[in-house]
Amino acid sequence: MSNALDLEEYDLEGPSLGYANPARLGSEFNLMLKITCPFNGFTAEVRERQLSRMGDYDLQPRTAEPRCGEVMQDIPGTAQGNWWYAGQTVVQTAWNRQLALVHDNVDPSLAAISIGGIVTGTGVWLFRPESSGRINRDFSDVTADGQTYCYHGAMTDDSSQTKTPFPGRLLVALNSDTEMLVERQDGGCADGAAFVDPVTYRR
Repeated sequence: MSNALDLEEYDLEGPSLGYANPARLGSEFNLMLKITCPFNGFTAEVRERQLSRMGDYDLQPRTAEPRCGEVMQDIPGTAQGNWWYAGQTVVQTAWNRQLALVHDNVDPSLAAISIGGIVTGTGVWLFRPESSGRINRDFSDVTADGQTYCYHGAMTDDSSQTKTPFPGRLLVALNSDTEMLVERQDGGCADGAAFVDPVTYRR
């Protein structure tokens, strides 16, 4: 028995969400392409009341639009969005082989490294992205430009526990629009980071 109530809404006649590779969702999950805000069908007063409650466990509200959040954050041709461990084809059976380089669902000015496993233990870490350079660069700026980007100093976003830092550094480089190398290493980004044994992820 659960005390939770999950609301879902799908716009079956509207446009599909623009995932970089919709086939990764699997045919049985095609409704994910049609997800929309569950409060859209409510009256304006009720909708506003519910949206004002959108936020984190610590009661920090989401004030950025759209206040209902963004399910799909893929930006094709960049590192931003969802990635799958090479060889994985279906999202349902292997969440622990996924990686997302996105933005926080409460404060989208923060970038989020969300790891299901493989390169390090499961977790989500937040940091304030940079608009230049190759350290903590915003994922939407990372392309297949032959460069390796380094991330460090991120903190866990689990508000119910003591915040802990990302374990070391994360190296990221796009081989192409659909293939990315990733490796977690000890140390910080100022230590002359370079790949040693990277893991391949694909769209």
